[in-house]
Amino acid sequence: MSKTKEEKKIFVLDTNVLIMDPLAFRHMGEHDVVVPLIVFTEVDKIKTKQTSAAVSARQVSANLDSYFCSDLYKDGVSLGEGKGKLSIYIVRELHPEVKKIFNEDSPDNRIISAALYIKEKTDQAEKNHKKYSKSGDLSTSVVFVTNDINLRFKAGALGLKVEKYRNNTFQDVDSIYTGIKNIELSKELEMKFKKNEGVLEYSLFSKNITVETNPNPYEFFLLHARNEQVFLTYYLDGFLHEIQDCEKIYNTVMVRNDEQKLGMSVLLNPDVTLVTLSGPAGTGKTLLAIGSAFRQYKKYDQILIAKPIVALSEKENGFLPGNAVDKIRPYMKSLYDNIDFLKSSFKNPDDNQVVMLLKSQKVVVEPLAYIRGRTYANTILIVDEAQNLDPSEVKTIVTRMGENSKVIFTGDIYQIDNKYLDSSNNGLTYLIEKSKSYRHSAHVNLIKGERSELAEWGGLFLWICVAPYFYWGAFLELIKN
Repeated sequence: MSKTKEEKKIFVLDTNVLIMDPLAFRHMGEHDVVVPLIVFTEVDKIKTKQTSAAVSARQVSANLDSYFCSDLYKDGVSLGEGKGKLSIYIVRELHPEVKKIFNEDSPDNRIISAALYIKEKTDQAEKNHKKYSKSGDLSTSVVFVTNDINLRFKAGALGLKVEKYRNNTFQDVDSIYTGIKNIELSKELEMKFKKNEGVLEYSLFSKNITVETNPNPYEFFLLHARNEQVFLTYYLDGFLHEIQDCEKIYNTVMVRNDEQKLGMSVLLNPDVTLVTLSGPAGTGKTLLAIGSAFRQYKKYDQILIAKPIVALSEKENGFLPGNAVDKIRPYMKSLYDNIDFLKSSFKNPDDNQVVMLLKSQKVVVEPLAYIRGRTYANTILIVDEAQNLDPSEVKTIVTRMGENSKVIFTGDIYQIDNKYLDSSNNGLTYLIEKSKSYRHSAHVNLIKGERSELAEWGGLFLWICVAPYFYWGAFLELIKN
């Protein structure tokens, strides 16, 4: 949302922008902001659902309520010093151009109509200014802001300037921090590394290879020796330290690759209080998190495992029988599957530590919505499928952590069920980038799938086949219409 010295902008906000950031209308600099009235109808529908978006919807209403007055529907209300005005625009009927192409009277089409009406009004004001004023040119552009890909195509086809909302958005997802780097280890440095019992000054690498001067705390380096041996190390305070004794996840369940070893090293490290694990399904993110928490149960008062409830394709299960635990169990099934897998590692039922932890309420599995408003001291909190959270929700969770606590976020930034988020603006992506320089945090991006050879093939090959249709289907349909 760049600006020029002469140009002023009017931003027309779509519903999804406010759901993603309930204060988006205050983040537009000195420019004016318009919210179409139909947006409030959509927000009203969303806020009654049992989803994370509902919490944001309620916050939107609360934030906008402080500006309520009759001027909202006229000239607008000032958003503060150095900022523009906020106004609400009423669309009484679809714009003629929208009727010609799309016909359907839907909320999306009414929002586009609002932007078109405002653009026409602005263009006319500019013409009148040029005709009757001698004070110079008046340049105002109307920009429709939405994170809905299909809606951007539709608005663009009608001649509107369209932008994606970029606050808390990571621009280049392909270069997101992975937490892992590879370095060739010379024979001389290998000997020095072994002589110092797995510790090596990071500055020594600058003589042999171009490396960054300041790696992030607990950033991992895989040192490749000449005999194809690989040493797993992490960076801290100017030194690389070798990782050892991280082969076990829990009981008899063992790690299966180097990435999982790196994950276990920080999950078990008491100095690392914030851990993010990303990667495709089947790489073991949730299993590592839960297994490491079970291994540390004596250090904490409680192990809390949670995930946001986002119904797939927005299809909810409806009313479910049973008590509160029974009702949320279908949504928590993936978590219970991992717990059951760890439970099965005990051959003797009488010695089953997992059963003991569950019975004693030491381990609690809950929807993320249940943990709001609480402070967590002496607790390990595991947040699964964190890619379905927005940045503000992630901030809220992190700020709830008390003394002697650890929080673990897991998820796949490319597998998002929340329609208001994508790989660049979800909470997990945001947290990975923002926390990488924090001394007590660590991140590992797991790549290798460990479910089965079939699952790994399916994740790669089928995505390559489906991706073109996923991204271009809506665009081709628009051209055909």
